[in-house]
Amino acid sequence: MIKTILIILPKSIAGTLILKGLSLALNEIGYKIIIADIKNINDEIIKNYNVQIILGYDYSYLMDNELNNLLSKYQNIIFIHYFADIPTTPLSWGDKNIELYNILKNKSKEKNTIIYIWDSNYLNCFKNAQFLPLGIHYKLYEREFEKYKYPISFVGRPLGIKRIELICQIIKKFKSNFNLFCYKPHFEKSLDYIMQNNLLDDINMDIYRNCYRGFLRDESELSFVYKSSKINLNITIQGINNINYRVYEVLASGGFLLTDNMEDIFKNFEVGKELEVYYNNYDLFDKISFYLKNDYIREKIAIKGYQKIKSNHSFNNIALKIHEDILKLGEIKNDK
Repeated sequence: MIKTILIILPKSIAGTLILKGLSLALNEIGYKIIIADIKNINDEIIKNYNVQIILGYDYSYLMDNELNNLLSKYQNIIFIHYFADIPTTPLSWGDKNIELYNILKNKSKEKNTIIYIWDSNYLNCFKNAQFLPLGIHYKLYEREFEKYKYPISFVGRPLGIKRIELICQIIKKFKSNFNLFCYKPHFEKSLDYIMQNNLLDDINMDIYRNCYRGFLRDESELSFVYKSSKINLNITIQGINNINYRVYEVLASGGFLLTDNMEDIFKNFEVGKELEVYYNNYDLFDKISFYLKNDYIREKIAIKGYQKIKSNHSFNNIALKIHEDILKLGEIKNDK
C-alpha cells in the first residue's frame, strides 16, 4: 500500500529547500507526497488524501496552535520532525517561545513521533531523537558552467556576532571582491549592527553597502551564484560539529567551497581535495588569496566535491533511512 506523506513547508527559505529536495527523494522511493503551507492544512486535506505521515522542519505544525489541536486527534498518524537548527534557541522556534521545546519534549516520548537532528550534540534534547545529517537532491542544482562573475560570495544571513564580524574583516581585506546574497531585511539589520558597533569606517561601509546582490529565491538562482563564484564561503553559526546545508548546495552546484573548521567535514570529505577548510581569520585570508589566483587547483577541487556529493550525500540515502524508521514504527504498533 502506498503511504501518503504530508510535507509542511516552513517559513525559512533554507528549510523549504531542504524539504523540497527530501520530498522528491521520498517520492522516488514510492511515497505519495502532498506539500502544503502550514496555514492551508485542515481536516479535509488529512482525510481526503488519507495522510498517514506528517513531516516538517524543526517544530513544524507546533508553530500553529490551531493546527496542533487539529492534528492531536489523529493518533494513527506518524509525526516526523527534521531539525537543522538548534532545538533550544529562537533560530528553531522563530517568533514563538521556548514552550515549543517543552511541548515537543513531551511528545517525543510518544510512539508515533520521530525526531531527527542534524548535529549529534543535540540528541539529548529529546527522548529517542536520532542523528540524521542533511543531504541534497543534487539534480536540482546541476548546471553548466558559463563564466565567473563573482570573486568571493557568501549566501546567507549576515547576522550573528561571529559571522558579521568576519564579513567586516573580509570587506577590509578584499574590498569589492566580496559579494553578499541574502534577504534584504537581514542585510539592513546587519547595517545597523555594523554602524552601532563601529565595525567599518565610512569608506568600507560604502563598500559593504555596495556588495549586496539581492535575495536568491530558488535552486536555479542559488546554483548560478555558486557555480559562477570563484570562492564560496561558509561561516557556520549553528551547531558544534555539523555540516550545514550550504556545504551541500555549493558542492552540488559544482562550486568551490571554503568552509570553517567543523569536525564532521573531515569525517565526510577529503579536505584540500573536495573542498577547503580555514582554521582562523589569517588562514582564511591566505586561502582566499591563494585560490583566487589558482584557477586550475580550485576547479579540480570543485569537480571532486561535486562527485562526492553525488555518490555519498544524496537525499535518496536519507529517504531510505526515514523509510526504514517508518516501517519499524509500524512493526511496533502491530506488536501492541
